[in-house]
Amino acid sequence: MPSPAPAQTVPTTRRPTWLEELEKAGPTVSLWPTAGKAVGASKSHTYQMGRAGTFPAKVIKLGASYRVVTADLIRLLSGDGPAAA
Repeated sequence: MPSPAPAQTVPTTRRPTWLEELEKAGPTVSLWPTAGKAVGASKSHTYQMGRAGTFPAKVIKLGASYRVVTADLIRLLSGDGPAAA
């Protein structure tokens, strides 16, 4: 009797770790290192973009710190559309 054909495996789509971490992060994340490293920018360039208003995701200045809207950063990094202005 012939042996049965091997079972076919269906490729699973695993969510990226960075996406899972950002979804758990809360409504905002730090400009540096979280958001800056996510977009591949250096620390100095990240803060320069944050101050100039040119960071590719919405930045909120709270006192002396800068925060990035998590949903906006996820949208930017996942390619689901442009970040909010």
